[in-house]
Amino acid sequence: MPSRRYRISSPIRHCIAASILPLCALLLVVAPDRFPLVNARAFLVPGAVVLVLVGAWLLRKGRSRAGMGALLAALITGMPVVHAGLGKRSGADGSAVLSIAQMNVHEASTSHAQVVGVARSSGADLLSMQEVDEYWWDVLLAGLSEEYPWYIHGAGEKNHGIALFSKVPLDHVEVFDLEGTPAIRAAVRHSGGSMQVITAHLRAPESAAKLEQRNGQWIALAGLVNTAAMPVCLIGDLNTVPWDDAYKQFRSATGMVPGSLATAPTWPVVAGISIVPLDHVLTTPELYPDHMRTFTIPGSDHRGISAQIMAVQ
Repeated sequence: MPSRRYRISSPIRHCIAASILPLCALLLVVAPDRFPLVNARAFLVPGAVVLVLVGAWLLRKGRSRAGMGALLAALITGMPVVHAGLGKRSGADGSAVLSIAQMNVHEASTSHAQVVGVARSSGADLLSMQEVDEYWWDVLLAGLSEEYPWYIHGAGEKNHGIALFSKVPLDHVEVFDLEGTPAIRAAVRHSGGSMQVITAHLRAPESAAKLEQRNGQWIALAGLVNTAAMPVCLIGDLNTVPWDDAYKQFRSATGMVPGSLATAPTWPVVAGISIVPLDHVLTTPELYPDHMRTFTIPGSDHRGISAQIMAVQ
Protein backbone atom coordinates (compact mmCIF):
# COMPACT_ATOMS: atom_id res chain seq x y z
CA MET A 1 0.00 0.00 0.00
CA PRO A 2 1.57 3.29 -1.04
CA SER A 3 2.38 5.73 1.76
CA ARG A 4 0.41 8.93 1.92
CA ARG A 5 2.23 12.22 2.01
CA TYR A 6 0.69 15.17 3.72
CA ARG A 7 1.58 18.57 2.39
CA ILE A 8 0.96 21.81 4.18
CA SER A 9 -0.95 24.16 1.93
CA SER A 10 0.83 27.24 0.62
CA PRO A 11 -1.16 29.81 2.70
CA ILE A 12 -0.42 27.89 5.91
CA ARG A 13 3.27 27.71 5.05
CA HIS A 14 3.32 31.46 4.48
CA CYS A 15 1.60 32.08 7.80
CA ILE A 16 4.08 29.87 9.64
CA ALA A 17 7.00 31.64 7.96
CA ALA A 18 5.54 35.04 8.81
CA SER A 19 5.16 34.10 12.49
CA ILE A 20 8.78 33.00 13.01
CA LEU A 21 10.28 36.49 13.47
CA PRO A 22 7.56 37.76 15.85
CA LEU A 23 7.85 34.58 17.95
CA CYS A 24 11.64 34.89 18.12
CA ALA A 25 11.32 38.56 19.09
CA LEU A 26 8.80 37.72 21.80
CA LEU A 27 11.02 35.00 23.24
CA LEU A 28 13.99 37.39 23.29
CA VAL A 29 11.99 40.10 25.06
CA VAL A 30 10.30 37.95 27.73
CA ALA A 31 13.10 35.48 28.47
CA PRO A 32 14.83 35.92 31.85
CA ASP A 33 18.05 37.92 32.06
CA ARG A 34 20.55 35.13 31.64
CA PHE A 35 23.87 35.07 29.85
CA PRO A 36 24.10 35.41 26.86
CA LEU A 37 20.50 36.56 26.27
CA VAL A 38 21.12 39.66 28.40
CA ASN A 39 23.83 40.69 25.95
CA ALA A 40 21.60 40.12 22.93
CA ARG A 41 18.88 42.24 24.54
CA ALA A 42 21.29 45.15 24.83
CA PHE A 43 20.99 45.49 21.05
CA LEU A 44 17.19 45.78 20.81
CA VAL A 45 17.31 49.21 19.17
CA PRO A 46 19.51 48.27 16.18
CA GLY A 47 17.63 44.99 15.99
CA ALA A 48 14.32 46.81 15.66
CA VAL A 49 15.77 49.09 12.98
CA VAL A 50 17.00 46.10 10.95
CA LEU A 51 13.60 44.42 11.25
CA VAL A 52 11.84 47.56 9.99
CA LEU A 53 14.14 47.70 6.97
CA VAL A 54 13.63 43.99 6.27
CA GLY A 55 9.86 44.38 6.64
CA ALA A 56 9.80 47.33 4.24
CA TRP A 57 11.89 45.40 1.70
CA LEU A 58 9.62 42.35 1.92
CA LEU A 59 6.49 44.47 1.46
CA ARG A 60 8.03 46.13 -1.57
CA LYS A 61 8.72 42.68 -3.01
CA GLY A 62 5.07 41.79 -2.58
CA ARG A 63 5.64 39.36 0.32
CA SER A 64 3.01 40.95 2.50
CA ARG A 65 2.71 38.28 5.20
CA ALA A 66 6.48 38.03 5.74
CA GLY A 67 6.79 41.82 5.64
CA MET A 68 4.07 42.34 8.24
CA GLY A 69 5.68 39.63 10.37
CA ALA A 70 9.00 41.49 10.32
CA LEU A 71 7.29 44.77 11.21
CA LEU A 72 5.42 43.08 14.06
CA ALA A 73 8.75 41.67 15.29
CA ALA A 74 10.23 45.19 15.17
CA LEU A 75 7.33 46.47 17.27
CA ILE A 76 7.79 43.71 19.85
CA THR A 77 11.54 44.29 19.94
CA GLY A 78 11.15 48.03 20.48
CA MET A 79 8.53 47.84 23.26
CA PRO A 80 11.00 47.37 26.18
CA VAL A 81 13.01 50.37 24.95
CA VAL A 82 9.92 52.58 24.72
CA HIS A 83 8.77 51.45 28.17
CA ALA A 84 12.20 52.24 29.65
CA GLY A 85 12.05 55.73 28.17
CA LEU A 86 8.71 56.43 29.85
CA GLY A 87 10.32 56.41 33.30
CA LYS A 88 12.52 59.42 32.66
CA ARG A 89 12.00 62.72 34.37
CA SER A 90 12.56 66.16 32.94
CA GLY A 91 10.98 69.55 32.81
CA ALA A 92 9.97 69.72 36.49
CA ASP A 93 10.25 73.03 38.32
CA GLY A 94 13.61 73.33 39.98
CA SER A 95 16.88 75.18 40.24
CA ALA A 96 20.27 74.08 38.93
CA VAL A 97 22.65 73.17 41.73
CA LEU A 98 25.47 71.38 39.89
CA SER A 99 26.67 70.45 36.42
CA ILE A 100 28.19 67.03 35.89
CA ALA A 101 29.86 65.13 33.05
CA GLN A 102 30.41 61.40 32.55
CA MET A 103 33.47 60.30 30.53
CA ASN A 104 34.83 56.81 29.90
CA VAL A 105 38.20 57.85 28.48
CA HIS A 106 39.11 54.35 27.15
CA GLU A 107 42.29 53.11 28.77
CA ALA A 108 43.99 52.21 25.46
CA SER A 109 43.37 55.65 23.93
CA THR A 110 46.33 57.91 23.22
CA SER A 111 44.19 61.05 22.73
CA HIS A 112 45.28 62.39 26.11
CA ALA A 113 45.53 66.11 25.32
CA GLN A 114 42.27 66.10 23.36
CA VAL A 115 40.39 64.42 26.20
CA VAL A 116 41.71 66.98 28.69
CA GLY A 117 40.54 69.72 26.33
CA VAL A 118 37.06 68.21 26.04
CA ALA A 119 36.82 67.80 29.82
CA ARG A 120 37.75 71.43 30.42
CA SER A 121 35.46 72.74 27.68
CA SER A 122 32.51 70.82 29.13
CA GLY A 123 32.23 73.43 31.86
CA ALA A 124 31.04 70.75 34.28
CA ASP A 125 31.47 71.24 38.02
CA LEU A 126 32.15 67.51 38.44
CA LEU A 127 33.86 65.08 36.09
CA SER A 128 33.21 61.34 36.49
CA MET A 129 35.84 59.32 34.62
CA GLN A 130 36.39 55.61 34.01
CA GLU A 131 39.20 53.46 32.61
CA VAL A 132 41.73 55.74 34.29
CA ASP A 133 44.95 53.80 34.78
CA GLU A 134 48.07 55.32 36.37
CA TYR A 135 49.25 56.91 33.11
CA TRP A 136 45.84 58.44 32.44
CA TRP A 137 45.71 59.65 36.04
CA ASP A 138 49.00 61.51 35.67
CA VAL A 139 47.79 63.11 32.43
CA LEU A 140 44.43 64.15 33.87
CA LEU A 141 45.97 65.43 37.08
CA ALA A 142 48.41 67.62 35.16
CA GLY A 143 45.72 68.95 32.84
CA LEU A 144 42.78 69.39 35.20
CA SER A 145 43.95 69.89 38.79
CA GLU A 146 44.29 73.67 38.51
CA GLU A 147 40.68 74.08 37.37
CA TYR A 148 39.44 71.11 39.41
CA PRO A 149 41.28 71.36 42.76
CA TRP A 150 39.33 68.54 44.44
CA TYR A 151 40.03 65.11 43.02
CA ILE A 152 40.48 61.43 43.82
CA HIS A 153 41.61 58.33 41.94
CA GLY A 154 40.77 54.70 42.54
CA ALA A 155 43.22 52.24 40.98
CA GLY A 156 41.76 49.03 39.63
CA GLU A 157 42.36 46.13 37.30
CA LYS A 158 42.61 46.71 33.56
CA ASN A 159 39.88 49.11 32.38
CA HIS A 160 38.55 49.65 35.90
CA GLY A 161 40.53 52.59 37.25
CA ILE A 162 38.19 55.42 38.19
CA ALA A 163 38.50 59.14 38.99
CA LEU A 164 36.45 62.10 40.15
CA PHE A 165 37.39 65.76 39.61
CA SER A 166 35.50 68.67 41.14
CA LYS A 167 35.47 72.47 41.02
CA VAL A 168 33.44 72.55 44.24
CA PRO A 169 34.44 71.26 47.68
CA LEU A 170 34.11 67.54 48.36
CA ASP A 171 33.58 66.07 51.82
CA HIS A 172 33.83 62.49 53.08
CA VAL A 173 35.50 61.39 49.85
CA GLU A 174 36.40 57.73 49.57
CA VAL A 175 37.26 55.00 47.13
CA PHE A 176 35.44 51.82 48.11
CA ASP A 177 35.15 48.28 46.83
CA LEU A 178 31.90 47.73 44.96
CA GLU A 179 31.67 43.95 44.81
CA GLY A 180 35.05 43.62 43.10
CA THR A 181 35.64 46.91 41.28
CA PRO A 182 36.52 50.35 42.69
CA ALA A 183 33.90 53.07 43.02
CA ILE A 184 33.93 56.57 44.49
CA ARG A 185 31.50 58.41 46.70
CA ALA A 186 31.67 61.95 48.01
CA ALA A 187 29.46 64.56 49.62
CA VAL A 188 29.29 67.61 47.37
CA ARG A 189 28.44 71.04 48.68
CA HIS A 190 26.31 73.24 46.46
CA SER A 191 24.15 76.37 46.69
CA GLY A 192 21.15 74.44 47.96
CA GLY A 193 22.92 72.24 50.50
CA SER A 194 24.69 68.92 49.95
CA MET A 195 24.29 65.80 47.87
CA GLN A 196 26.15 62.53 47.63
CA VAL A 197 27.70 61.60 44.30
CA ILE A 198 28.51 57.97 43.57
CA THR A 199 30.52 57.22 40.46
CA ALA A 200 30.99 53.63 39.36
CA HIS A 201 32.10 51.39 36.51
CA LEU A 202 30.13 48.19 36.79
CA ARG A 203 31.36 44.85 35.48
CA ALA A 204 30.48 44.11 31.86
CA PRO A 205 28.31 40.93 31.69
CA GLU A 206 30.72 39.04 29.46
CA SER A 207 30.03 35.69 31.14
CA ALA A 208 27.50 34.18 33.52
CA ALA A 209 29.85 34.83 36.47
CA LYS A 210 30.41 38.45 35.45
CA LEU A 211 26.68 38.97 34.98
CA GLU A 212 26.11 37.70 38.51
CA GLN A 213 28.81 40.07 39.78
CA ARG A 214 27.30 43.04 37.95
CA ASN A 215 23.84 42.30 39.32
CA GLY A 216 25.37 42.06 42.80
CA GLN A 217 26.87 45.51 42.27
CA TRP A 218 23.40 46.90 41.53
CA ILE A 219 22.12 45.37 44.78
CA ALA A 220 25.02 46.90 46.71
CA LEU A 221 24.37 50.30 45.12
CA ALA A 222 20.72 50.12 46.15
CA GLY A 223 21.80 49.57 49.74
CA LEU A 224 24.12 52.59 49.60
CA VAL A 225 21.46 54.83 48.10
CA ASN A 226 18.77 53.79 50.58
CA THR A 227 21.02 54.42 53.59
CA ALA A 228 22.43 57.75 52.42
CA ALA A 229 21.73 60.72 54.68
CA MET A 230 21.26 63.11 51.75
CA PRO A 231 20.04 63.15 48.13
CA VAL A 232 22.12 60.97 45.81
CA CYS A 233 23.32 61.20 42.21
CA LEU A 234 24.63 57.99 40.63
CA ILE A 235 26.73 58.43 37.51
CA GLY A 236 29.03 56.21 35.51
CA ASP A 237 29.57 53.54 32.92
CA LEU A 238 27.07 51.12 34.41
CA ASN A 239 27.27 48.46 31.67
CA THR A 240 23.51 48.01 31.80
CA VAL A 241 20.70 49.04 29.47
CA PRO A 242 17.58 50.65 31.02
CA TRP A 243 15.36 47.69 30.07
CA ASP A 244 17.62 45.23 31.91
CA ASP A 245 15.96 43.56 34.91
CA ALA A 246 18.79 44.61 37.25
CA TYR A 247 18.37 48.27 36.26
CA LYS A 248 14.60 48.15 36.67
CA GLN A 249 14.84 46.42 40.05
CA PHE A 250 17.37 49.01 41.22
CA ARG A 251 15.04 51.86 40.27
CA SER A 252 12.11 50.16 41.97
CA ALA A 253 14.14 49.64 45.16
CA THR A 254 15.55 53.18 45.33
CA GLY A 255 13.09 55.43 43.53
CA MET A 256 15.96 56.87 41.50
CA VAL A 257 15.06 58.42 38.15
CA PRO A 258 17.04 59.09 34.97
CA GLY A 259 16.83 62.27 32.95
CA SER A 260 15.72 62.97 29.40
CA LEU A 261 18.48 60.82 27.88
CA ALA A 262 17.56 57.62 29.69
CA THR A 263 17.86 55.55 26.52
CA ALA A 264 20.48 57.64 24.66
CA PRO A 265 23.10 55.29 23.15
CA THR A 266 26.69 55.82 24.30
CA TRP A 267 28.54 52.66 23.15
CA PRO A 268 30.20 51.44 20.97
CA VAL A 269 31.23 54.51 18.99
CA VAL A 270 31.69 53.62 15.32
CA ALA A 271 32.05 56.42 12.79
CA GLY A 272 30.61 58.82 15.36
CA ILE A 273 27.50 56.68 15.98
CA SER A 274 26.73 54.58 19.05
CA ILE A 275 23.87 52.12 19.55
CA VAL A 276 23.70 50.89 23.18
CA PRO A 277 22.92 53.04 26.29
CA LEU A 278 25.48 51.98 28.92
CA ASP A 279 26.39 55.31 30.56
CA HIS A 280 23.83 56.82 32.92
CA VAL A 281 22.94 59.62 35.31
CA LEU A 282 20.27 58.86 37.95
CA THR A 283 19.13 60.82 40.99
CA THR A 284 16.92 60.34 44.01
CA PRO A 285 13.54 62.16 43.82
CA GLU A 286 14.79 65.34 45.53
CA LEU A 287 16.90 65.95 42.43
CA TYR A 288 16.63 65.33 38.71
CA PRO A 289 19.06 65.46 35.76
CA ASP A 290 18.10 67.99 33.09
CA HIS A 291 19.58 69.75 30.04
CA MET A 292 21.28 66.50 29.13
CA ARG A 293 23.38 65.93 26.04
CA THR A 294 25.88 63.43 24.72
CA PHE A 295 29.27 64.44 23.34
CA THR A 296 32.31 62.94 21.64
CA ILE A 297 35.26 61.76 23.74
CA PRO A 298 38.33 61.69 21.46
CA GLY A 299 39.80 58.20 21.16
CA SER A 300 37.10 56.55 23.27
CA ASP A 301 34.60 53.85 22.36
CA HIS A 302 32.02 55.65 24.54
CA ARG A 303 30.19 58.93 24.14
CA GLY A 304 30.12 61.21 27.15
CA ILE A 305 27.04 62.54 28.94
CA SER A 306 26.61 65.96 30.53
CA ALA A 307 23.72 67.13 32.71
CA GLN A 308 22.54 69.86 35.02
CA ILE A 309 21.50 68.43 38.35
CA MET A 310 18.37 70.25 39.45
CA ALA A 311 16.87 70.51 42.93
CA VAL A 312 13.11 69.95 42.98
CA GLN A 313 11.25 73.00 44.25
